[in-house]
Amino acid sequence: MKTNLLSTLVLVAACALTTTRGAAEIADSTYASVNLTAAGSLSTVLKAQGYDLAKIKRIVVSGKINSRDFNTLGKTMVNLTDIDLSGTDATIIPDETFKDRQQLQTIKVPEALHKIGTSAFNNCYQLTSFNFTANLDTVGDNAFNYCNALKDSIRFSEKLSYLGYAAFSNCMALKQVDLSASTKLTTIGGMAFYYCTQLTSVLLPPSINYLEWGTFYYCSALVEMDLSGCTSLVGLNGGDTFAECRSLKRITLPPSLSSIGSEFRGCSALESFTMLASTPPTTSTTTFGDIPLSTCTLYVPFGSEEAYFNAPNWYFESIIGVGLRPSIGAHGLLKADGAFMANGKVLFNQQQAVLFEAIPEPGYEVDQFLVNGSAVQLTNNQYQLPAGVNSATIEVRFKVKQFLLSIQTEGQGVLVHKGQVLQTPVVLEVDSATSASFVVRPEAGFV
Repeated sequence: MKTNLLSTLVLVAACALTTTRGAAEIADSTYASVNLTAAGSLSTVLKAQGYDLAKIKRIVVSGKINSRDFNTLGKTMVNLTDIDLSGTDATIIPDETFKDRQQLQTIKVPEALHKIGTSAFNNCYQLTSFNFTANLDTVGDNAFNYCNALKDSIRFSEKLSYLGYAAFSNCMALKQVDLSASTKLTTIGGMAFYYCTQLTSVLLPPSINYLEWGTFYYCSALVEMDLSGCTSLVGLNGGDTFAECRSLKRITLPPSLSSIGSEFRGCSALESFTMLASTPPTTSTTTFGDIPLSTCTLYVPFGSEEAYFNAPNWYFESIIGVGLRPSIGAHGLLKADGAFMANGKVLFNQQQAVLFEAIPEPGYEVDQFLVNGSAVQLTNNQYQLPAGVNSATIEVRFKVKQFLLSIQTEGQGVLVHKGQVLQTPVVLEVDSATSASFVVRPEAGFV
């Protein structure tokens, strides 16, 4: 009888110990960390460990993952605030995965992630942090729409090729966006940055050729926009591109631009409008409707002032030519800071110092180098334009290189040049562009 009682006590103790260990493993029922060896098993694994999926707030997932697991994370685990997927093999976040998950605050994704689906984080009001990976090539429509707390700066890599409609619309804490490396990106979706009211800096790549409707509509903290490097942009006519950018003071548009639509509605704070195209782009009667033309200065390529003054709708009271306009003569080239200049194409140096180098063709040399009509001294065919010059004409002319030719004859005979017998020794002035011919006439018996 004692033996049976002892066995019973040992069994009860063992059962109690097993229960205690299981409880310790999920002592914090709001946190889970799992490694999935089979994709699609997240829900099963968590339940097997005793978790109530709706109570989990923080989770770390590693291993294999698929759309079924994303469905569990987004639709079943509705109270998640922090998600770490950096150790998974995920490459895509499916459409609408975390849509309306208003408790979600941070998410970490693996470096291999290349696509964020449509509305993947739409209405995630409290999302503050997302690591935009170097492999990301697609940000779907409405991907981060109404992510009000997504803040600070975002930098995209060269792999980004699609930025969808309203992708970051209403991201009111977002301050900086750098797309300068994303040279596969040609179009930015309409309303992509609509109502990003704290956005102060945007850098675009040279590959952009179209901005859809309202791309930067109501970016009310944007003070300056420089599109000078967007040399593929031919038309700025998506409609309301910069509408209601009420703090916008300075804008620069590229030399490739040939048409401008009604893109500046409500831009009443503009002070400086720089247009780098030598030929005035076509406009409509509403293009500059809300711009204060009496106080906003129009800056155009040096030498194009009259063309803009006479162009329809370009009714700015102050038009100022800026930049360095080269005039390069025949038989040579001109470099500015190491880059060859095209004759007549204005260089916009933004008042920075510029090193010019004149390169004559073989047999030629620099004849004149003029800055605003005045000759300047060259050193090794170079001239340093000092900083602070806003506009200037740079003229370079080349001439045939001339030199002295000394001639001496020996023996019996004469040397004939241009039909005349030369009395040697003699010095002739010749040049490298024309040939000089001579006839040797030895006396009889001499060669």
